[in-house]
Amino acid sequence: MLGWMHLEKSKKNIVKVNHMQEQAQFDIGQIIGQLSHKTLNPMQAKAVMEGVIDARKVLVCAPTASGKTLIAQIAMIKNFKETQKKSIYVVPLKALAQEKHHEFSELFSQFGMKVESSTGDFDSDASDLAIADVIIITIEKLDSLLRHKLPWLEKISLAVIDEAHLLNDESRGATLEIVLVKLLDLNCKMLALSATIPNSDEISKWLNAQLFVSDYRPTKLVHAIASDTKVSYYDKKSGEQSSQKLLTKNTVAELLRGAFDKKGQGLVFVSSRRFAESSAIENGPSTYTALTEEEKAKLEVLAQKVLKTFQAPTMQCKSLANCIRNGVAFHHAGIPSKQRTIIEEGYKNERAIKAIFATTTLAMGIDYPASIVIVKHLKRFTGAFSEFIPNFEVQQMCGRAGRPRYDKEGIAVLMCAPKDKEYVLDNYVYGAIEKIYSKLASAAILRMHCLGLLASEYCNSYESIYRFFERSLFAFQYGKTEELFEMIENVIFELKEMEFLVERKSGNLVATPLGRRVSELYIDPLSASEFVRFIKVKEPKSAFDFLFAINCATEMHPLVSIKRTEEMGLFAEVEHLEMGKYLESHYDERNFLERYKSSRLLEKWISEETEEEILEKFEIAPGILANRVRNAKWLAYSIAELAYMLNETNSYREGKKAMRRIKYGIKEELLDLCRTRGIGRVRARKLFNNGITSSEMYSKLSKSEVRDILRRI
Repeated sequence: MLGWMHLEKSKKNIVKVNHMQEQAQFDIGQIIGQLSHKTLNPMQAKAVMEGVIDARKVLVCAPTASGKTLIAQIAMIKNFKETQKKSIYVVPLKALAQEKHHEFSELFSQFGMKVESSTGDFDSDASDLAIADVIIITIEKLDSLLRHKLPWLEKISLAVIDEAHLLNDESRGATLEIVLVKLLDLNCKMLALSATIPNSDEISKWLNAQLFVSDYRPTKLVHAIASDTKVSYYDKKSGEQSSQKLLTKNTVAELLRGAFDKKGQGLVFVSSRRFAESSAIENGPSTYTALTEEEKAKLEVLAQKVLKTFQAPTMQCKSLANCIRNGVAFHHAGIPSKQRTIIEEGYKNERAIKAIFATTTLAMGIDYPASIVIVKHLKRFTGAFSEFIPNFEVQQMCGRAGRPRYDKEGIAVLMCAPKDKEYVLDNYVYGAIEKIYSKLASAAILRMHCLGLLASEYCNSYESIYRFFERSLFAFQYGKTEELFEMIENVIFELKEMEFLVERKSGNLVATPLGRRVSELYIDPLSASEFVRFIKVKEPKSAFDFLFAINCATEMHPLVSIKRTEEMGLFAEVEHLEMGKYLESHYDERNFLERYKSSRLLEKWISEETEEEILEKFEIAPGILANRVRNAKWLAYSIAELAYMLNETNSYREGKKAMRRIKYGIKEELLDLCRTRGIGRVRARKLFNNGITSSEMYSKLSKSEVRDILRRI
């Protein structure tokens, strides 16, 4: 047993950086000291001794919160010191990229390393990344940059893949798989970090990587099942029940209060946004009684920050602010990023927010360790019925239990009905985690990636594209690739029909200029094909036509939902529209009304209705509105770019105008004013209503005159 590796011992044991050149040395002790760690824990010490940091390719599988990030940090510092080349750190979510950028910038600056992050604009040349030593990047953004074949990509000598088990994710897994094959072509070192997975040996063999597995956790994890008012605790090693506890009916509140009494914090996972909010509101008063006066003061500051994230706070903002005053918060896809940052500050930094109620689908994106994790809902509604969620997801949630710096043990409580207790015990406490399988065999996924491979000239024929996919995890796991190749042939036929690809007499497959642009814009070719159809409609197009075309894109799914009671009213609205050829051509389609309502939402936005009015009218959360606006802006830009390629100047001009109106949420008359930095929809409207109708007029005002106008009611 390695035990703890102390700093002084580490300094004496200089680890050889390169086993092939023993002259090169790297002082691990000094590095971990500079990274503010006094020791390496047993997992980290074992990883160093087994050459994980030196390996050409390695897959590290260890439990959540076991310290994998420190291994990656040491590897990136070593890479910089030895090669002066770049490291990339690949994450699945923008929120995680922001978190890592903040953390790494502070840590790496002392080594003279410049850290940048890249998560947004898929059409950017990312020239600012050329001077970075460490780049924090999302999976999709990296795939986009690889398509652009930027010169500085050749300077990447280390790729760290965080959350590598997301190969199994329905939405991101296939893109991660494609990116990993491309990274293998770059011939850079690879360090893949993953939670514990049953078929880790299979994944490491696919990557031709060394496998390092550890079950070490810095805090002991205790599993429990809460059924009715009884909580049973289990020892996974012995397979026996260790103890029982009886509670009142408010199980969540009592379990949390037990953690609060020990200066702990809690995470509660529920099945929906509605439950996240209602549970936080319900448990706020009992949590408030556990707060100190100092914590109450901190929470009031945080609550005011939440209210100030919007010029006119929404109902959700006010609800979140009130919850935070009570020491709790809710966390779901409808929370804007600025508010998520405030929640993180209150929970991780100030430790004044005592409990967060979050949806289970966000479990992988939340890096909030807790003393106690409660999974209140183990079932998720699939559209037809509720079914138990995968064990892998449950273990990801449970793995958050136990804060290494504060707790000796973490408690993970699974709540269920008495009739389900045996199933929960067998499948979640003692059951095996599901294996990781490729998610590549989908026509929609292959359509986008086949075009990307051909447009960026990674491949140039059927044979070369087959060879590329023969190196995929799908081919490695299933062996027989006939079905995959047949799907690829069908997809390429579709892309040729869309005029994004042509097949030469030689058999070469070549992307047309239009196809290359679609690939660079990183949109679904099916969406692009619909945009081309829209652009080619010769009759005049209204602003609403553009909004409807945007909502025909797959990227805008899920569309705004419709209640049965709304259908007749929406049909009546449509009947009064003066529909042109484009709108008419979609009238009989199955989801026409959803597209229409989603377009109406954007129309309200660019007509300067307040966010509060839109959120209430369409019954959506602020974060959902922000996501829809962001996606719509990108798609409007894409329409304009495709119109430019097709030499359709009017559609190009109107597409650009639509993009800017969506960006700012304004009527056309405010476009000029919003060209001025710092002028948004609210300020622009005040200026316009006071006779300042252009950026030229604004530029002639003094600061005091501007201030006076903006202060007027």
